[in-house]
Amino acid sequence: MDDRRKQIPIGCAINISIINELSNTDTFKKACIEVPLKYGIIPPEPNIPWPFFNISWGAYMMYSLFLVSKELYNLQNDDDFFQNLIKKNALQDFDISKEKYSFSQQPLYHFKSFRNAISHVNYKVDDDNIKLWDHPFGKSEPENWHWEVEISNVNFMKFLGIINESNFIFYNEINSGKRTQDGIII
Repeated sequence: MDDRRKQIPIGCAINISIINELSNTDTFKKACIEVPLKYGIIPPEPNIPWPFFNISWGAYMMYSLFLVSKELYNLQNDDDFFQNLIKKNALQDFDISKEKYSFSQQPLYHFKSFRNAISHVNYKVDDDNIKLWDHPFGKSEPENWHWEVEISNVNFMKFLGIINESNFIFYNEINSGKRTQDGIII
């Protein structure tokens, strides 16, 4: 690949898989205690490993797995990447409180709104949930939001896992010649 930015989604997908494999090892747990201290960072709870799988981990995944894939490859709304997410019913665990169209009517509207929420940091995270929203340009007040969803942090990681799978499929399609290096289906 000439444009190394295109390595971001698959790099993230593989990084996630590697970290998931290592996360149960003593070496990983030890590093989660020692590395923050090495840099003078006190863990949120003394003598407890740094919570590696924190919101920054989720934000890294949101951006790298979904937004970068969509933007760099200029994926069209009917692309197989999104069709796989629809087939897997990727939004099944989201509580949708505002929407112009239901997921069954226009699933791609929801993915576009999700993309906008990520790119404009229109989300709020607490200990249990993540809330995301989208609104028309320049109308950021809650009464102007047209899309608002909430999901538990646990289910959100499950959702990002589905996106991760789509990135593996996408990358393998490029490598097998089913897509060009620019992600266009041949």
